[in-house]
Amino acid sequence: MILNPQTKELDVEGFVSYEERTRAWTMIRLKKDITYAFPSLKDKQSKFKYKIKIFFSLNAFEEYVNKILNKESEVPALIYFERYNEKKS
Repeated sequence: MILNPQTKELDVEGFVSYEERTRAWTMIRLKKDITYAFPSLKDKQSKFKYKIKIFFSLNAFEEYVNKILNKESEVPALIYFERYNEKKS
């Protein structure tokens, strides 16, 4: 079952962390705003998984958007990965 947000729109920024122990980019921490929008994520007894859809062409993305508009699919959360420069003092 896909979770539905309890708010209309949410704009949150965060970071992806590299974990030395596993040598992988494995850590995406959810901000409080996300748990407010999806209160069921606070249930520590439940297990959650995530699904990532990556579109390599605009046409494929447009086809998916059409499925959403035709109510054949749920509206997904969009995650953008951006490179940033950390300023060190």
